[in-house]
Amino acid sequence: MNPIVPDALGNLWVREYTRLSDPSSRWTVFDHEGYWFGTVRLPDGLAPFDIGNDYVLGVWRDADDVIWHRKSETGFCTIPRTLSLAATLIKHLGNRIDASRVFIDLWTRNFDDGLVVINDPEAMAASCGYARGGRGVRTWRQAIHLLEELGFIRLEAKGTRTYGYVLLLHPNDAVERLREKGVVPDWCEVDDHDRLRPRPGSSASFGWSAVRVPIRIAWDISGLTVGKREVFSTRV
Repeated sequence: MNPIVPDALGNLWVREYTRLSDPSSRWTVFDHEGYWFGTVRLPDGLAPFDIGNDYVLGVWRDADDVIWHRKSETGFCTIPRTLSLAATLIKHLGNRIDASRVFIDLWTRNFDDGLVVINDPEAMAASCGYARGGRGVRTWRQAIHLLEELGFIRLEAKGTRTYGYVLLLHPNDAVERLREKGVVPDWCEVDDHDRLRPRPGSSASFGWSAVRVPIRIAWDISGLTVGKREVFSTRV
């Protein structure tokens, strides 16, 4: 809703400030010289776009009643624009392990500090769609290790627990490191502005490179080397 609307007579209508959850629509009207002219109460939720001498045209926008809005809800996180592209690449490189769902779940638990505390692996496995119980947790652990091997996270223990903390690394940097290893298909390359970047002589669209990935998985994954973990316990 535009907070300032001029009318056909040269007056300026200024909407009074309200909280996002407040649908009331009160407008202060100033004349062409800036003097206060009066206050008008319009129907709640009405967004005017054309105001004449004896009429007000506008629309009601009720989308806030049916969408999830981070400014009026609790429990949200900021994510990179390329997150879904990275998740797609993870799924292709994972062969039988779909670690993309764990990757997305970890990001939704992030409070913009890049650190996720693993308190309940079984609950986290269940939120990723894995079966409850030992089998689901085992699959979740396999996915965690795959994400670490691919360079998207770092895993650290917490006391006697092997799975204690996860540090979320920048996904674009992780994809760039994989690209240098030759395992990233052309449809998954982006430039500095997070736009798809085609390779010379190939298309940036989803093509044969994506099809070839499963065939090359055994060679690609075997060529990955996992360096010595850098301890980041000082950050927690």
